[in-house]
Amino acid sequence: MKNLKKLALVVVAIFATMSAQAQSDQAVEVYSLLMGGQTTEALAKVAELIEAAPNDYNLHVLQANIYRQQLRYADAVNSLNLALALSPGNARIFELLSDSYSQQGKYAAAEKVAHELYLLDTANLVNGFRLASVWQSQGKHGKALAMLEQITAVDTSNILYVKNLCDCYVRNEKMGNAAECYAYALTLDSLNVQLWMSLANVYFRMKMHDFSAEMASRGYAVDSTNTELLKLSGISLFHLGKLRQSVAQLKRAYKLGDTSTLVNKYLGFASYNLGENDDALFHLQKAYTGDSLNIETLYFYGSALSYRDRVEARKLLRKAIRLMQPDSVFLSLLYESDAFVSSGSNAKKEAYELYRKAYELNPQKEQLILSMATTLFSMNEHQASLDMFRLYLREVGESENDHADTKNSNVLQARHYIEMLKEKIFFLEGRERKQ
Repeated sequence: MKNLKKLALVVVAIFATMSAQAQSDQAVEVYSLLMGGQTTEALAKVAELIEAAPNDYNLHVLQANIYRQQLRYADAVNSLNLALALSPGNARIFELLSDSYSQQGKYAAAEKVAHELYLLDTANLVNGFRLASVWQSQGKHGKALAMLEQITAVDTSNILYVKNLCDCYVRNEKMGNAAECYAYALTLDSLNVQLWMSLANVYFRMKMHDFSAEMASRGYAVDSTNTELLKLSGISLFHLGKLRQSVAQLKRAYKLGDTSTLVNKYLGFASYNLGENDDALFHLQKAYTGDSLNIETLYFYGSALSYRDRVEARKLLRKAIRLMQPDSVFLSLLYESDAFVSSGSNAKKEAYELYRKAYELNPQKEQLILSMATTLFSMNEHQASLDMFRLYLREVGESENDHADTKNSNVLQARHYIEMLKEKIFFLEGRERKQ
């Protein structure tokens, strides 16, 4: 209805140039047809008027506007080209023509027309903005950015220009500039929730999660029904390690109706890390249903499920392993988790192989050596286990014979196992000699 009213206003403007009697009769008829939603009938009436006055470019523009209302952009282009031939250099026709080409996805043609319009008056900021918009739709973000920087240098108070400049910084991966730009835009319109959201997203992409959480919270203060801001705030708090606050924000979003996979995923992650296994399983199951190929979800869901169903947990962890690239520290974590679950299922040899794969991918993690050593011990591989415990002590810079006080429980554990294994090996070797 709004578009029809706009068209009706166009009719009034066009027929204002006609004689009083013609204006009275014809304008009223086309106006009535458009307001009644009878665009086809209005189009037929305008065609009659064009036939009577083929050189009136206003009528061709009106015809194009009705075509555009019907989403018949190719027909609109034809009418506008006729109008342009009758009124060369008409800025309004250039604008409509460029937009009509864009609506058809013919961006090269749209760019050509927008550029011609810009050259008509390079000081006209609207013309420059239109050309920048066409460049953006073509993915020519560098060109668009240069134009938008010129425009906003002249007019620093137009929020539309400034916001588009900020968006263009993001598309050009200039996050620092984008953050400054959105912060400035908010001085022009501090109640614009989308600007708060954009600024929070930029900080999130820059891994500045404290600022991201803060901007999302400020935006939420403007609009307390916006679950996107709550969600972003909760995820940012998770990355800051503020798990309780993260859960609080995400649960608030969940109660407001955002039961998306992302909300369930991070609620599951945070709950798992807080040791709240029931809540973790509830949300991770939903996250897994929404996206069964997300590796992080598979890892956390499998880890949480290991306390209830080790067989199913192993399936999930191995699915994550199959999806991972071979040279990844996170893959090492998956192997480690799978090994832990497997060792509880009495698959000791399999668990050892998994720990070994994890260590190959992440040799800086000495804990994996300790895990391999204890697994070998449980398999009665005494010499191999002893060698592995000794390797662990060397990696952490400790000696097996140094009995000085230490608070490192892993070092104490390794020394205890070494003494026990040496005695066991000595005993077994002595028994073999007797035999």
